[in-house]
Order: sequence, then C-alpha cells, then structure tokens
Amino acid sequence: MADRGGGDLGAKDVVEALSPEQRERLERLRHHPLPLEPGIAPLVALLWWHGIPTWGSCEGHVEHGSGPWVGVGSEAALDSHPELAPSSRAEGLRAALKLAAVLRAFYSRREAHPVTSLHLMFSPAAEEFGFCELRSHGSSVLGLSSCIPRDQEAELVLAMQDELRAFGLFLRTQPRGIATPAVEPGDLLGGEDSPSRPLVEQAATALAASGFAVVRWSEGRVTEPGSEAPSIEFNAASRQPIAADSRLVLQENVRQILALQGRAARAPRPGSLAELLGRLHVDYAPGPRTSFLLGPQGREIIRILDAEARANVIRRARRNFRQLLDSSA
Repeated sequence: MADRGGGDLGAKDVVEALSPEQRERLERLRHHPLPLEPGIAPLVALLWWHGIPTWGSCEGHVEHGSGPWVGVGSEAALDSHPELAPSSRAEGLRAALKLAAVLRAFYSRREAHPVTSLHLMFSPAAEEFGFCELRSHGSSVLGLSSCIPRDQEAELVLAMQDELRAFGLFLRTQPRGIATPAVEPGDLLGGEDSPSRPLVEQAATALAASGFAVVRWSEGRVTEPGSEAPSIEFNAASRQPIAADSRLVLQENVRQILALQGRAARAPRPGSLAELLGRLHVDYAPGPRTSFLLGPQGREIIRILDAEARANVIRRARRNFRQLLDSSA
C-alpha cells in the first residue's frame, strides 16, 4: 500500500513470532508467480499472528482503480474433499466472526466512513467454504466502469489503503490470539420486528421506485435448516439483468449505489457484535446477473450461530431495513 504517513505496522517481530510453518509459507508466497505484495504482507502476517487464516490478498493499485483487500478463510479448504466442505465452511466462518469482533472494536472508537470503512464481503465460495474478504464498502463499484473520474478513483483507492493501514495499526495493539467470540443473546422482542411485517419487501419496493432493478428479496428466516439473512438483490444499470460479460454501469447508477451505501451506513457505532453483524451494506455479487446485494454484514456468519444469537442478528438487520425506509421517506 502506498505510504501516506499512516504509520509502520512493525511486522518484523510479528513474523519472527509466527510458527516455522507460517514463516515458510510467507516466504513461499513472496516468491509465488502471484506474490504476496509488500504493501499488504504486514497485515497478512498480523492476521496469522492472531490466528486468522487468509487465502489471498491485494495491496490495492491506483493505476488499475482496484482497492486493497484480504481474503479470510482456510486456504487448505480449496483442496478439501467435498465431504469435508461443511467443516471447512465452519472454520472459515469462525475466522470471519473473529475478524468481525475486531472490526467492532475498531469502529467503536473510530468514525465509519460510508465508502472507505471496512466490512466483510462474502465471496461466491462462502456457501461452500465460508470465505470472505476484508475490504472497503466502496470497493464494490471500483473497476466496474470508467464513469468515476480518474483522479477521484485514485484518491478513493489511496483512502481505502489508509483505512486498511489504520486497521492494521489497531490490530497491532491487540493481545495475541483472538478467541472466537460469542454473539450475545437477543435484546429485541418480536413485536415491531416480526416477520409478519414485510419490511424488506417495502424497502425493495422503495428501491425499485428510485430506479434500481430489484431481482429478489428475502425477509430473513431464523429456523434451521435454511436460515437466511434478510437481503435485497438488485441491478443498478437498468431494469434488465446485466450480461455476465458486461460491466457497464452508468455514472448516475454508481452515484446511486454510493448514496445507498451512505444511507445504509447511517447507524450508531456498534456497541455489540450483533449490532455490527446486523449492519447493512452493499456488496457486489458476481454471477450471471452481475448484481448487487443489500444485506447485513453477518449474512453468512449467522450459519454458525445458535438460534437465539442468529435471531438477534436477523432482528437487528430488519430494524436497519426499517431505518433505511425511514431515511428514504
């Protein structure tokens, strides 16, 4: 990452404290055909030091308009036999839950910018392996089109690098070894957050009225099997799905997505892990429709929570959909 005076992560002693196997892997990655980039290597080493496995990363590139990110989850899961997928997925989601706990602590004392603040973006492999990426909210629109002025795009990438560096400096101050945290029991009763009130459907209708092409939505489901977080999938460019090989997004649509992210991020600083997991954000959802997903940060993590904690996160997400509706009124 470009150095803009954000401080030194001081990774030398962290690397020395890694296990011999981890140090060997770090050295291999530095000489890999797609090497571990020096701008992101200190953060990767810090995550390993804290017991959070990674499977990929990028330091961010101003010249390409791509923001920095770190993939969290067990790389070994990529080679797992299909029968091992459930345990691999749980391992990846537990790592994501650890990282979510650190993010909650980080943003409990730092203002979360709606575009550059960090969140957990779950990749298409999340269903099978529990993989996610730590990246800035606004990275969903970087590189999808050439509609953002070049100088603004470059400044945005640099700001995202600064945010990830600040997170690394915070992580550096934390005691080694992050235990898998427990999500606190629910403190919201049914009532106004009852699934009988189609809050997400109302939010989807409001999005459609403002020009987004809504593909589908879910009010969320607590019960197993098939628990699901409330979410809205939408396409921003037109009322027809974008072709898989087309990434044309109109400038006005990018403004709309960033504005939507800004409204979704208007929430108090997270006082609990459930509040962070229930916070809404916009993810780019690669696939045949090249669409976006508005949903809670913990939409995949809920799969490894007990029923009460899962219900708490879903209720908080539904409450945030209601607040999003109120802000659109």
